[in-house]
Amino acid sequence: MLYLELIDDPLDEGNLLIQEEILNSDPYFLKNAEGKQALTKEDIIEELLENTAYEARFYFIKNDNEHIGLIYYIPDKPQPHYGWLSLFIIHKNYQQHGLGKKSYQLFEDLVKKELLEVIRLCAQVENKRGGLFWRRNGYHKIGTTWDKKQHRINVYEKVL
Repeated sequence: MLYLELIDDPLDEGNLLIQEEILNSDPYFLKNAEGKQALTKEDIIEELLENTAYEARFYFIKNDNEHIGLIYYIPDKPQPHYGWLSLFIIHKNYQQHGLGKKSYQLFEDLVKKELLEVIRLCAQVENKRGGLFWRRNGYHKIGTTWDKKQHRINVYEKVL
């Protein structure tokens, strides 16, 4: 059974190891989103702390007892009733099986219960697979800009 599990302490050593495994499982994502071949534990901690500053919520995507993905999301950013999906990734071993779409639907159902009306996210311009995934899930591009790592990114939005 597919479900989302809230990560109470994303900085816990065990949780960090699981996140590192998922994040480093997909070379395409790493190259296009991070510009790296692998993320270090320090890279992941830095990202978690940045998201925590915005009161992010962190979820494991689980299929039965297997950790198959991650979600980092910030409610009420940039304004009330808007959410920012900071990270959505499925472990490479579980991609291309429809689990991404099903996992995203679980996330969307969750945020609708929290009365969010709009979700925004970004995908690096070079991340063609990511852009296609988001468009297939009802998002439309609202702009292009630069991220903090100086990558060109497309900003997507979906009205729920």
